[in-house]
Amino acid sequence: MKFEIGQNLLIHATNPGAIGSLPGLFVALTIVAVLSFRRLNRKRDLAPRVLLRAWMPRRVYCSASGRTDIAFTAFTLLFFGLMFGWAVIGSAAITSFVRTFITGLLGTASPSNLPTIAVVAITTVAVFLTYEFAYWLYHFFSHRFEFLWRFHAVHHSAESLSTLTNFRVHPIDSLIFGNVLAVINGIATGFLSYFFSDPLHQYLIGGTNALMVLGFLILTNLQHSHFWITFPGFWGNMFLSPAHHQIHHSKEPAHLNKNLGSTLAVWDWLFGTLHKPSRHREILEFGVDGIADPHGFKSAIILPFFQALESLRPTKTRRSSLRSGAADLSGPYDFA
Repeated sequence: MKFEIGQNLLIHATNPGAIGSLPGLFVALTIVAVLSFRRLNRKRDLAPRVLLRAWMPRRVYCSASGRTDIAFTAFTLLFFGLMFGWAVIGSAAITSFVRTFITGLLGTASPSNLPTIAVVAITTVAVFLTYEFAYWLYHFFSHRFEFLWRFHAVHHSAESLSTLTNFRVHPIDSLIFGNVLAVINGIATGFLSYFFSDPLHQYLIGGTNALMVLGFLILTNLQHSHFWITFPGFWGNMFLSPAHHQIHHSKEPAHLNKNLGSTLAVWDWLFGTLHKPSRHREILEFGVDGIADPHGFKSAIILPFFQALESLRPTKTRRSSLRSGAADLSGPYDFA
């Protein structure tokens, strides 16, 4: 058991495609250093303590919300490997089923005439887009259906955002995402393997899709940070900046159910859930109303089970409310 925990920590810490890994934190720190340098007088020395205060302000990490984020981080890093093993259904089995089904309908596919480099590039982009769509779809379901929201609300209960808020996720929420990802990825790779080859090949970094790794390194590790970083114009319709995701966590009614994607804004743009932040910092309030102790173990781990089960009971009256009605068990939650 100790060996497995140590192995999980080592794999996570060195994997560039893992959220909160050492390579990811290094890239995030570099981005913060560059942004801080640009905002300071270039003639002044950029003292390490200035960067440390910018990266880890006490108001974020010493609050009750911040301490809960730290606890979730420790739990996830220690047990993520064990959780991931039972969380994901057989994506490979789904791939095989889809490929067999298509073959039964259309017959055996002719060998692709595309050069190998093109096939690998197409597969790499397709798998990345599949991951992004699976994340958006899981996120949409988690905000749309009360049963799922009860577990996902744990993530939204953070009242101050930091890079560690990435790990503030209920285990059942992780389980749901893993299953959605397995199904969507299995269907997509089933089609790809039919038209191209089996096994599929893609460009990898550390064993993970290269585009996914770049997204994790450049965006995901900063997405829950307190830094107001925005993308102007066209780029704000393509990628989700940290400011986009702060909008997603905002309690402002106009921001509810917006910016549901991971790193790409494309799916939000296509399905009408994109809300672009203003260039200048907006004053936002985070958290979930109606939870007596949002940072306690009971509210974060135990209570969601009872709330989710209660939401399945039929009721005559259903309200279309989301975070502002988190204490009300009526649901489900509709998009405005």
